[in-house]
Amino acid sequence: MSILFEPARQGYFRRWASEIKKQVSVPVIAVGGLKSPAMMEDIIQNQKADFISLCRPLITEPALINNWKTDPGKKPRCVYCNKCLEAVHRGLPLHCVAFKSRKDGYDEN
Repeated sequence: MSILFEPARQGYFRRWASEIKKQVSVPVIAVGGLKSPAMMEDIIQNQKADFISLCRPLITEPALINNWKTDPGKKPRCVYCNKCLEAVHRGLPLHCVAFKSRKDGYDEN
């Protein structure tokens, strides 16, 4: 596994965002494995970044932000496999490949 990408570790770029923020005078956006509202709030409140960005979890679960409003401890179902991005590179529409064939109640529509 690359040292640059560690999907199993939560918030794997947050330390870099914090270091970059110390060196620049423009807003910094934290991204990468942000899996809980508590971690995101910590990043913003402790000024480790100015903004938070989510991508893959919202591809898998577009209602995730609303779900967190009622259950902040809910873990995103995204497994950070990058299959969604591989599909795009093959010319397919952006979608979650990992849950496409699972029978767990996930609805692609």
